[in-house]
Amino acid sequence: MVSLLKGHETVDCSVMPGEIADNASFDIRNFIDQLEPAKEKNKYICPACGGHNLSINPSNGKYTCYNECLHRDIREAIKPWSQVLEERRLNSPPPPRPKPIKAKKPAALPKVLNLDPSQLRICRLNGEITTPQPIKPDFIPKSVTSKLREDGATPEELQQITVIEYDYSDGRKAHRFSCSCAAVPKGRVKTFSVSRIDPTTNKVVWKKEGKWPAYKQDEAIAIIKATDGIPVLLAHEGEKCVEASRIETLASITWVGSSSDGEILHSLSQIKNLTSKDFLLAYCVDHDETGWKKARRIEDICSKAGVNFVAIDLLKIQPTLQDKGDIADILASGMTGDELIELLLKQIAEITASRAAAVDLDATEQEIGSDDEPDSTFLQKGYNFLYGDKKWICADGKLYYWDGTHYKHSPDAVERPRITSYCNTFPVVKKTGTEYVITYPYAKPSKVKELLEWVKLRVEIDSQLLNPPGVNCTNGVLSVSWAIGQPMPVLEKHNPDKHFFTYEPLVKYDPLADPQHCDRLLQCLDSPQQQILLRNLGASLDLAEVRKRRGRETKLLLACGLGANGKDSIRQVVSIIYGHQGMTSCSLADFAAYDEGRKFALAPLVNSRVNWASENPQTARLDKIQSLKLFATGNVLHSERKGKDHIEFNPNAIGIFNLNDTPSMHGTIQAILDRIAALIFDKTFKSHPDPNNPKELLADPRFAYDLDFVRECVAPAFLNKMIAGLQALIAEGIDYSCTQQALEEIQAENSHLFQFCKDTGLGYKASGIVTAFDIWQHLENWYIDNGTLSFEESSNGKVKAIWQEQSKPSDKTVKAINQVIARFKTLFPKAKLVTVPHPSGKRKLQALQGISFGNVPMSTTGTAIAISENSTADPPQSPHHQSQINQDLHTTHTSYEELKPENQNHQQDVNSNSESKSDIHSNVNSKNEVDPAKQVWVVCDDAASSTTADKGGVESAVATDVIAMQNSLLTIEAEIRQAMDDLARVWQSGDAAVAAVLKFCQQEVIEGIFRQCTTEQVDYMKYCLQFHV
Repeated sequence: MVSLLKGHETVDCSVMPGEIADNASFDIRNFIDQLEPAKEKNKYICPACGGHNLSINPSNGKYTCYNECLHRDIREAIKPWSQVLEERRLNSPPPPRPKPIKAKKPAALPKVLNLDPSQLRICRLNGEITTPQPIKPDFIPKSVTSKLREDGATPEELQQITVIEYDYSDGRKAHRFSCSCAAVPKGRVKTFSVSRIDPTTNKVVWKKEGKWPAYKQDEAIAIIKATDGIPVLLAHEGEKCVEASRIETLASITWVGSSSDGEILHSLSQIKNLTSKDFLLAYCVDHDETGWKKARRIEDICSKAGVNFVAIDLLKIQPTLQDKGDIADILASGMTGDELIELLLKQIAEITASRAAAVDLDATEQEIGSDDEPDSTFLQKGYNFLYGDKKWICADGKLYYWDGTHYKHSPDAVERPRITSYCNTFPVVKKTGTEYVITYPYAKPSKVKELLEWVKLRVEIDSQLLNPPGVNCTNGVLSVSWAIGQPMPVLEKHNPDKHFFTYEPLVKYDPLADPQHCDRLLQCLDSPQQQILLRNLGASLDLAEVRKRRGRETKLLLACGLGANGKDSIRQVVSIIYGHQGMTSCSLADFAAYDEGRKFALAPLVNSRVNWASENPQTARLDKIQSLKLFATGNVLHSERKGKDHIEFNPNAIGIFNLNDTPSMHGTIQAILDRIAALIFDKTFKSHPDPNNPKELLADPRFAYDLDFVRECVAPAFLNKMIAGLQALIAEGIDYSCTQQALEEIQAENSHLFQFCKDTGLGYKASGIVTAFDIWQHLENWYIDNGTLSFEESSNGKVKAIWQEQSKPSDKTVKAINQVIARFKTLFPKAKLVTVPHPSGKRKLQALQGISFGNVPMSTTGTAIAISENSTADPPQSPHHQSQINQDLHTTHTSYEELKPENQNHQQDVNSNSESKSDIHSNVNSKNEVDPAKQVWVVCDDAASSTTADKGGVESAVATDVIAMQNSLLTIEAEIRQAMDDLARVWQSGDAAVAAVLKFCQQEVIEGIFRQCTTEQVDYMKYCLQFHV
């Protein structure tokens, strides 16, 4: 029956489903006069069992017997069912609505003493005072060693255990075992044990039995007898505080741990009876919640024993007292016993005065106010009945209930049937004329939705509180303490009001876990890369604090390698540590989709601690994903779920992305390079590895398929390594130098221009300036050397360029000089686009400033003029000369075959734009440096290429992100071009003039001239060389 399951019946004329309609439902508040009150407020003698703990809530009529009596038995004892049937048969009128239970007149607060507080005297010791000292124990119980190990002590620290023995007389002793422990903030761990002498065997038994007196009880009795006035005896929590007080000559007592109320009552009664004096017990409360709970307990016992009691608030004695501080801490800070006595008496006088004033107040009757949940409306009743038995929370519209160690999700599909059943059986009695009719007005879909929505609103919390920093373990919550400036692991008990973890703990925190199997798994990475991985994973334990102290020390990790290399096994271990829910797997494609406006895929990152994507497409370009950069540095992202408004959040997860192939990254954007590091998993796990091959390791299938093995034998040790990695990260940072080569190889595989720069030494140099021709000259030779570019002679004698495409379609080959500036500007974004004057003085030439080829002098003249740091490439231009050959290869090669008298004007233009070869050589000194006063530019004119490259040069045929460098014009190609100009000028002058030009050329220059001319022209020049030189 619905109401009886909750322990009460409805007050608003509701009846139980399946029962005969009653004139009024049972309400225990109507029968209060029949019950015998117990000593505590709202407690009564149970009519079913006779116990003294039948609790009744005066506001809603809920009742519960501490002895777990059934509600029907209690109701039967109060009002038998036969009596109910008889009343129904006689159609008795319903009883009046129950009246709220009135509170009894509260008992007057006990006075501390009915005497002048000036008569109070603190009990002081006389004579020599000895206190027990720590010694090396002769015997250590196994329970002690186990407890200290659980608290964090290492085997080496356990070897240094000491014990302090506190004598309770008659062979009874309390033992305080402790040892140093670097894993806890205080630096030491302790535990207690008790022993006694068995009277039968006369041997030590490590077990408490019988009633023990208070510690130093006999000493206290003697001091009370010898003290004039009203003795004030101090009481503390723990023998350590007693001994600290005794050193300052203050008599004190305490009770051994786990003493029952009866034992403490027996001890206080003995002290009172043996002294025959009224005394005041001043209990010094430890500064924590537990201390005050025990103080209230001692106060109740003193009331039964007839002993005056006062609780001393130590925070008033020393306002700077730390949490869990006690009297020993106060005395250790330098306060003397006399100073303490003065403060104690002052506080006791204040308490005495306040209690005396409270006794003089007249107590009046008033209705009881209750802190329990209200239970009047349908929604309140439904919430209390369905959700009042355990702790619930709601985040992002999802309900979770506390399951002992974590909050477990309960889908709406589970909750709706429960609520529907409740609404379907919730009766309301309505009076129709002289009869009462049962109705079910809440059996509606709208009421189900309304109650579900009400429950979610009642328990809603901020979704960003889910899965807080730390790890939810089976033996507690492993959090990180920063109290001393360094991260220290702290194991806390599970607390539903603090630890909003939504994943079930799978791993036990064991600081002494065997690392054997964990080390085998980590062999897949070299030691430097291991440290990078472990320190980044360690940062996930509390990434927000790590960023406060180390900034952008953590990076996104690219786990590169083919199959069977261990990266998925490591991912499995981390996933188990975070309960499979603290880890997410948003891929690079999800981040790319976020940039395009589809933000749903990144919503799981709100509560993620590690985002490790095992599968990532190779099409996503890392340097183009803006959200990836934001995620790496913890900048604001948006979480958007379907049908709901988006929310902003700061991601607190590290990112790892598994890649089997080379990732796509074409540029050198510093923003992405500063956020990414590549880990190379180049080892392979095999069933039968080659012992001579260090890259092959013995495979163990348990790492991949035995989850219990991973959870019990691998994960605890891996968690310890994560903690050690976090501590090393804060102390030393992370050295990513071992990943630089891998990142450069990734760049080179994505863009052949990176490899070109590496091979030719093109790089940043503040004083360097290179033109498009400088770069093109080196690049063309590099293409020829690696087979990208080759030449063949056509049937008509022309030389044609043959281009081979790069292996990746996205990696476009630079096929014309007009594409050079744009492509290399993206490789070297810090280089400035400048202009320098052409030797003719008629136009400007574009160049890149800030880059240079290694150890090659620049061939520049004049002062570079910056025009734009982010300019686009020059658009294609029409050819400068009308007569050109081999246009698919070069744009400015003059055809001597067509040099006739009618073209003399054109020849004059050529002559005006050329310089003698001797003038060029004169610009270089003996140190291979360019004379600034004579530097000139000799370059190909900008003209449209006739190759298959896109004429745009930037948009379609050039990768978006690339590099550049410096080159001298005093090269073979420059000399070839100069010689070609000289030949064009003297071509019509005869054989001797042609021979005169050729005789000053080196053999490499002559061969270069031959390559650019027709067969007839070559034969003619060979003839000139043979007969006129």
